[in-house]
Amino acid sequence: MTNKVHVAHWGTYVSTPQVSKDSSVVQVKTRVSNEGNSASKSTLTTTIVDRDGKPIQSAQASQALAANSEHEFVQELKVEKPNLWSVENPYLYTVRNTVRQQDRVVDEYETKLGIRDVVFDADKGFLLNGERLKLNGVCLHHDGGCVGAAVPERVWERRLGLLKEMGCNSIRTAHNPPSPDFLDLCDRMGFLVMDEAFDEWRVAKGQIGFYGYHLYFDEWSERDVTSLVHRDRNHPSVVLWSAGNEIGDQLNPRGVETLGKLIEIFHREDPSRLVTVGCDQIVAEPRAVPQEFLSMLDVVGYDYVDRRRISRIRQKPGHRCRAVVEVCPDVRLRCR
Repeated sequence: MTNKVHVAHWGTYVSTPQVSKDSSVVQVKTRVSNEGNSASKSTLTTTIVDRDGKPIQSAQASQALAANSEHEFVQELKVEKPNLWSVENPYLYTVRNTVRQQDRVVDEYETKLGIRDVVFDADKGFLLNGERLKLNGVCLHHDGGCVGAAVPERVWERRLGLLKEMGCNSIRTAHNPPSPDFLDLCDRMGFLVMDEAFDEWRVAKGQIGFYGYHLYFDEWSERDVTSLVHRDRNHPSVVLWSAGNEIGDQLNPRGVETLGKLIEIFHREDPSRLVTVGCDQIVAEPRAVPQEFLSMLDVVGYDYVDRRRISRIRQKPGHRCRAVVEVCPDVRLRCR
């Protein structure tokens, strides 16, 4: 329930275009919506609050909103000597939006902020706040075992705590948008997240069945990616988008076109992060992912070093076949 004039749904986009230990710039884009039948002049005050609840920086702007319209405020605030967010010190600020009409507060909206700089470098690897960091990760599905898909927060707290103890610092979500509560915990506990959107594009997967996402991809994919990015882009834990997991379109003639469109949407809605795909046919026989597909990715995702298709060997009755078929450097299958 909101006032007719309010911060729009997923209406904030908080980014850190300049980050250093001495001074950082925080850019806050806030969409304010007027769903009333008359024009309204609104004032937006944006305040950055530290962990202890102390305001450290503020900006204010006013705008006349026509009836049934939106306006995006763009404000930049400088934070001196910021506490940088990291896996060892996941320090979170709060960005507080306050909307007023004639000095009357009509809406307040809060967004968590982690000030950090993320770089994927072809020579140096992954850099967090300018320092090289080895990603020790796991792939987690959204369910919580016997509790099903509606996972109580304490279950995730315990699971993430155990992963932290064993040295895990990064997580790949699989293979669909994760719970917002899960990402909140990753923000607070200091995990790096690869946020994955799809398990299917246009090509159906046999293990999913006949009623997979391929039936809805053409109509819904752009809206779903846009919603995913708008919902999750303020989480400092999210450092990489994944547009798909082992999708059949890797080998499809339209695969390059589909990938290009998805990357365009991710970059349009969030220019600050790179995009990958979990590819499982990079080294494969008799067909492999075309170079054109891999070249479009910001970060190439390798699922399995070597995946080959094995044809069944037919033999004469009574013949004892001693053939050895190589699957990968560590696995050998012997025919009987």
